[in-house]
Amino acid sequence: SCGLLKKPNPEVEQLQPSLSDEWQHISSSYQCGIQFGRNEYSGTLRLKMKRDSIIWFSIKAVFGLQIARGVINQDSAHILNVMQGEYYALSLEELERRMQLPAQVSSIQKLFTGETLTNELVKIPGSKDSTFWGKSEPFKDYSTSISDTGVVFNSFIKKNPDRSLVAQYQSFTKWKVYPIAAKWFIQVEDELNTVRLEMQLRNVSFSTIPSYPFSIPEGYKRVKLL
Repeated sequence: SCGLLKKPNPEVEQLQPSLSDEWQHISSSYQCGIQFGRNEYSGTLRLKMKRDSIIWFSIKAVFGLQIARGVINQDSAHILNVMQGEYYALSLEELERRMQLPAQVSSIQKLFTGETLTNELVKIPGSKDSTFWGKSEPFKDYSTSISDTGVVFNSFIKKNPDRSLVAQYQSFTKWKVYPIAAKWFIQVEDELNTVRLEMQLRNVSFSTIPSYPFSIPEGYKRVKLL
């Protein structure tokens, strides 16, 4: 895996977050470690996003072989498992129910940007820094630490009897003063399977993205999510 404790690029390390500016488009790439069940890979994730509208991603292994590709819009998510010739297609309501993660496009985007997932926060009594818990569901298991310059760490943990989800990310950002998480980790686990992504930001652009091409190749088989 890419290792969350590795020292980030100097340009990433110098970033200063700002929560007052609103980005409109983001193109970014990450060095990442991926686990699907018993299989583990190292590679690169490319991400394209239009604010509150669409998320497009592609994951490739270090030797250039594409592992997965997908698109998430305001209504649904379509994800290709390229190595197996399979795809997932589900509504965001079903994705939220299965993953126990707020599945609005804006919430998923905030996992990558490093913005707070909710503005309804309660400060933890006696905390030395400015650490807060989410005030109400579905954010009661969400915590964030905020400095004078913005978010520095976020954690979202959901554990049910049959499934658990852990998402943690850190922000060091300065790129055009938009908040971007430089290190990101998410894991979904049940009794049979584990899916894990561990990522470190390599570069980012805020230029307008003209299109988000995506199609399901002929012959791919539709399968159910974990």
